[in-house]
Amino acid sequence: MQISTEVLNVLSRCRAEGNFLFLADQLDRSIYVKTNKVLEAAGGKWNRKEQAHIFTADAAERIEQIILTGSVDIPRDLFNFFPTLRI
Repeated sequence: MQISTEVLNVLSRCRAEGNFLFLADQLDRSIYVKTNKVLEAAGGKWNRKEQAHIFTADAAERIEQIILTGSVDIPRDLFNFFPTLRI
């Protein structure tokens, strides 16, 4: 999935601490929804208590890969269902 420049700019300003990714600023709703779709596709899950997206591995490495390539791979499921994400 290709990522818009707008979302890439948001990701480049994020702060990563281990498995946690913190958004740098309060975002407009439309930009947040787009950014959240990318982060969820990358394996991140929002945690309200921590106010961060939590990844199963190092968040900085995953986000760096996304910024460098400008895209995120959506993993296949067992039934070959490919959800279409609109950004």
